[in-house]
Amino acid sequence: MAIWDDVAKASLCPTCGAPITYDPSSGKIRCSSCGGSYAPGTISLLSKSDIKDTGDANESDDSTRKEIVCDSCGAMLITDENTSATFCAFCGSPSLITRRLTREFRPDMVLPFKVTKDQAKAKFLEWAKGCKYAPGDFTSAKNVEKLTGLYVPFWLIDAKCHAVGVGTGYKVDKEGYEMRRAQYSVERDTTFYVKHVPFDGSRAISDRLMEAIEPFDMSELRAYSDDYLPGFFAERFDLTALDMAERIESRLSGYARNVAETVNAPYEDLRLRFGSSYVEDYRQLYALIPVWFMNYRYEGINYSFAVNGQTGEAAGDIPYSKYKKVFAVLRSSIGGVLGTLASVLVFILSVIAIVMNMSKENGSAGIYILTAACSIVASYFCIRHILRAGRDAAFTATNPIDTAPTAEAYYDTAKSATVEEKDKFIGMEVFDVANGKWKPVC
Repeated sequence: MAIWDDVAKASLCPTCGAPITYDPSSGKIRCSSCGGSYAPGTISLLSKSDIKDTGDANESDDSTRKEIVCDSCGAMLITDENTSATFCAFCGSPSLITRRLTREFRPDMVLPFKVTKDQAKAKFLEWAKGCKYAPGDFTSAKNVEKLTGLYVPFWLIDAKCHAVGVGTGYKVDKEGYEMRRAQYSVERDTTFYVKHVPFDGSRAISDRLMEAIEPFDMSELRAYSDDYLPGFFAERFDLTALDMAERIESRLSGYARNVAETVNAPYEDLRLRFGSSYVEDYRQLYALIPVWFMNYRYEGINYSFAVNGQTGEAAGDIPYSKYKKVFAVLRSSIGGVLGTLASVLVFILSVIAIVMNMSKENGSAGIYILTAACSIVASYFCIRHILRAGRDAAFTATNPIDTAPTAEAYYDTAKSATVEEKDKFIGMEVFDVANGKWKPVC
C-alpha cells in the first residue's frame, strides 16, 4: 500500500493540499483551488519543502543581531550588533537603514569562512590580471576594499537519482582470416545518491556566479550559531526550495543523464545514449555559505565578482572599457589600416592614370587597369584583416566562467550506487573485406 500512498500524496497541491491535474495545453500541473502551477517532476520536491523563517522575531532572536536594509535595491542583511556597513554590497548605495530584527533568522547549518579578506583581495587581483580591457579603477585600492564577507543563503538538496542508458555494444573476435562481431542490446539502470547539492536562495546574486565558485567542502558544515556572524554579513533568503523546484529538478535530472551516458560496459565498441531519468526522496537543509562578494557599477550596469570563502575559487563578470577596446583593435590592426589606405591611394592614382592615357592617341591603359584591380584585391584582404582583429578583440573580451561541477562532486558515498545490467545478444556480423562493411550473418 505504501507506494499508492506516495502516489496519492504526490497528486495533491503542495501549497493548499487540494487535488491537482495535468493541463495538456500548458504542459504544467495545475491546482484549480489555489491556482498553483508546477512543472512535471517537481511535485515530489515541493511536497518535501519546508518553509523557514516566516515568524516574527522574538527577544532571543534580536538580542545580538540587527538588520541592515538598502533603501535603494531593497537588499536585507543580518549581522551582529557590533558590525556596521557604509554601502550596499549589491548596488553600492550608501542609503542604508539599520533596525532591530523583524523576522526569525534560524538557518540549519553554516559553513564557516576560511579565506580572509586579504586573501580574497589577492585572489581578486590575480584574477583581474587578464582583464586588459577593464576600466582603470577596476583594480584600484578603493574598489578592492569593497569586497564584503557575506554568508549567502543556500538550500542544500539530497536526493536519489535514477538514470537509464540504452544503446548497442559490440564484441569483436577473429577466426582465421574472418572478423566476426557480436552485437548486443545494452541497458544500464543506474541508481545513485547526491548529497548537499547547493542552490542559492538569493535573487540579488547570480546563480551562474555561485555555481562558478563551487564546489564547497560540505564536510565542514556546522550547526548554525551566532558565533560565526561577527565581522560578516548574512543575507536572508528570498527564494525557497519550492520557488526553485524546476531549477533543482533540472540540475539533478541532468546529473542523472550524464551518469547514464558514461557508465562503462565490457565492449570494444559501445554506443550508449540517454534513455530516461527521474529523481526522488528529496531532502533539504537551509545553510549559510561563505562568499567574498563585490559589486562594481560601470556605465549603469552592475558587475559582480565572488570568491569562495572556503576554497578561494574566484569568478566574476568583467566590465570592458569601450575606449580601451577600440584602441586595442586599432593597435592590433594598424598594418591592415595602413595597407587599406595605401591600396585606396594606389587605386585613385591608377584611375587618374587610366583617364589620362585614354585621352591620348594610341594611349595604353592596360598596366594601370591591372594596378587598379590589384589595389582592389589588396584592399579586400586589408579590410578582412581589420575585421578579424576586431573579432579577435571581441573574443578576448568575453569572460566565460566555470559551470556547475558534475555529479561526482556531490556523490553521497555513504550510500552505495547500483548499476543493473540488462544486456541481450541480438545478432552476429562478419566483415566484408571487399566492400569494407560489416554485414549480418544469415
